[in-house]
Amino acid sequence: MVADKGYDAEYVHKMVRKYLDAEAVIPARTFRNGTRTRGVNRNRMKRELTEGTELKSTYGIRAIAETVNSMIKRVLGEVLAGRKEETRHAKARFRCIVTTSGLVWKCQVRGC
Repeated sequence: MVADKGYDAEYVHKMVRKYLDAEAVIPARTFRNGTRTRGVNRNRMKRELTEGTELKSTYGIRAIAETVNSMIKRVLGEVLAGRKEETRHAKARFRCIVTTSGLVWKCQVRGC
């Protein structure tokens, strides 16, 4: 799971590992007063995301995902209308398919 600094907390790292059986890639927040980062996972993130390891390249994917989400909202709207949750999920999947298809088409036309 990739998240921004706003989710930097030791308990978030532990919950992701325990409940999602995944690794949380969250950069450690920096504070002006020079306090130390506490927590095993937070210290590891601080160390590995500054050294240019594989986790740093994984974190770069977050920017791409944010861009695609923003584009979907901008082009197709932010609100999903529907009474049932299943309908809203189907509409969200459809929007993702339409956006992805458009990107693939543009890539083929322009030659990406």
